[in-house]
Amino acid sequence: MTLALKYRPRTLDDLVGQPHITLVLGEMLRRWQADEIEMPTGLLLTGPRGCGKTSAARIIAAYLNCTELGFLPDLPERAGCAIVLSRPCGICPSCKAVHNFSSDAVMEIDGATSGLVDDMRGLGRTARLTHSGRYRVFIIDEIHAASKEAFSALLKQLEEPPPNVVYILVTTDYQAVPHTIKSRCLVFQFSALSDEAIVNRLSHIVKEEKVKHSMLAMPLIAHRAHGSMRDALMLLEQLAVLNDVTADRVQELWPNELPTFADAFIETTQLEDVERAMGVIREAFLVHHDAILMVDAVSESLKTMAIDYMNGKGKLPPRLIQKLMERTWELRISLRGASPADPILIETLWFLFAKEVGGTPVYGKATLRSVVEDTILEQKQTTGGGPVKAQPDSTTGNSATLDELFEEE
Repeated sequence: MTLALKYRPRTLDDLVGQPHITLVLGEMLRRWQADEIEMPTGLLLTGPRGCGKTSAARIIAAYLNCTELGFLPDLPERAGCAIVLSRPCGICPSCKAVHNFSSDAVMEIDGATSGLVDDMRGLGRTARLTHSGRYRVFIIDEIHAASKEAFSALLKQLEEPPPNVVYILVTTDYQAVPHTIKSRCLVFQFSALSDEAIVNRLSHIVKEEKVKHSMLAMPLIAHRAHGSMRDALMLLEQLAVLNDVTADRVQELWPNELPTFADAFIETTQLEDVERAMGVIREAFLVHHDAILMVDAVSESLKTMAIDYMNGKGKLPPRLIQKLMERTWELRISLRGASPADPILIETLWFLFAKEVGGTPVYGKATLRSVVEDTILEQKQTTGGGPVKAQPDSTTGNSATLDELFEEE
């Protein structure tokens, strides 16, 4: 059994780095058990990969069907309320069946499969079949990949659900889920895990597994996992096979080339060399496959340049660095609906930087903007949305539109 499966969360208090989820979801389940509220028919769990969404879905399914719920009365007060979390026992036949993928009350469906339309249309019939649990639970993973026909069939089930049926939808792309579906679900937004949370979990696991290791390797593994606990455990398992969980081995197997890319990226904007810039971007994208990650690397490089300038080693004036950092953040907010699998995001940033450094780039502002708008509109077709709109920052409430990004100074 892999480490990711062996140490998969089985209760809400096992979820790592998601205190807001355990707080709200735990209270909802507690109040449902006390007959204070009805269980929502639809739940939508969204967030980056490897942050615990599918695990949480299985925990909910186990909770709803567990025959021996146990309580945790000694948890401290959080957010001003005393929360008494209960947990699935993990040992009753129902709990074991859920976590062994053999429960007749819990059905898992892959949203990316070609037969999803037929699966959706048959949900109503399946929900009414006799089963051993209290609730029939449907866990639909990668729901954003469903077709319009599949979404239409699912919508009918959400609007007219049979009794004691819960639909748990899981996605890494919230924007691709139609509003008609989102509006009928209770949404839980999962966060990418912090490096600290991943390091703490990895440290616990290596002790449990009695793996010889260097603590210096843990932060390096966490950093390369990019907020995904599953990815971190996969990296740790590879090192454990080699019996060499050390910092040197991590750097040898997975060298961090993003800082080098970020420096080259910024250098090409100063030279206004479009051909070289596109070559640098494409080459790096073939390695990292994540444009958002590349944009974040550029942001980190700018921070380093600002510190270097304060120490008398700077290559760019601080006013320009500040402007470039602002453009980076504005782009991350405005193009939040863009896919990390599309290099248009990092290419757009290059043109914005080139505009700040030396005026309008060779390709022209209007042409670039049309490319960006067409790309985002294509990615949002399944949502039935209108024109491209800015997405507000969840912490500050600030937003930037494409008009503001491409306006003349």
